[in-house]
Amino acid sequence: ARLSRMVQWQPRQLLDLEIAVRVCVRERWSCSELGSHHPAGKMGEMNTKRKGNISEAKVLATFVARGWSVAVPFGDTEPYDLVVDRGEGFERVQVKTGRPSGNGCILFNTYSVAGRTKVYVQRSYRGKADWFGVYYPPTDEVFLIPIDDVSESEGRLRLEAPKSAAWSPARIRWAKQYLVS
Repeated sequence: ARLSRMVQWQPRQLLDLEIAVRVCVRERWSCSELGSHHPAGKMGEMNTKRKGNISEAKVLATFVARGWSVAVPFGDTEPYDLVVDRGEGFERVQVKTGRPSGNGCILFNTYSVAGRTKVYVQRSYRGKADWFGVYYPPTDEVFLIPIDDVSESEGRLRLEAPKSAAWSPARIRWAKQYLVS
């Protein structure tokens, strides 16, 4: 396995990263607004790459704040974004951005999309990553979910009880169980 250098963040760098992410969340900037508030001027429209970079920075900062060692693979060809050592060896983490479902859940994609033509193929992360690190901008929280705890197409973490009376608590993945605090 190809592992990059271990990221050794200096306190000032970590503080700058954390401040940048917190300002975006505090000001409730939408994805399209984020670029226009940059000190260097308009950076352009927010795209999935930029959203992913923000989520990756937030997940990385959360892990480092917990005292975990984090490595960042060189380039973007690996099926994971970070390698973390929580004291139990190296684990591969694929970072995703959570979005509200409208019915009390956090949703996130659990697949990658590959394709350079008009034909796109969804690829599962099973066997290629160990965890999903999910950043949820509305609450500024990070969740760490085992790959095998969610389906191969969509992950759902419940924030509040369903409105239906016919729900089974045993089948629900409560967000608080996966929260990295």
